[in-house]
Amino acid sequence: MNVVPQKDAQQRSGSRPSTQPTTPPQDFSQSDSLQKRIDRIKLLKYQELNRVGELTRKQLNRTMQRLTKQRETSFQDSFDQLQHGLTSQDGIIAQVNDLLKQSASVKHQKKVHLFSEWDQQVVYQ
Repeated sequence: MNVVPQKDAQQRSGSRPSTQPTTPPQDFSQSDSLQKRIDRIKLLKYQELNRVGELTRKQLNRTMQRLTKQRETSFQDSFDQLQHGLTSQDGIIAQVNDLLKQSASVKHQKKVHLFSEWDQQVVYQ
């Protein structure tokens, strides 16, 4: 495929370029004014996007702070309940201590009982 630029093709064919003038903008100030309006609209859209982005960022920060506060409060409540359960008189530690005391008491009673049986069998026989 042979591609020839339009100007060269016109010279070779002997045809003259079109004499119809291209119509430039009638008033350069209108063109400048239009460009200024376009630039102003772009600037306004950019400012609006920045404003919306900033509002979104602020809302996200507030939401994150609220959720963080809720999680901290929930954790603190759970921790307080655990600590109260551990240290109160009816808490798990108190219950375990009571069981250990009972176990020690039962062992002591068995030991006393076995010693008295042994004493009776050895001494009286």
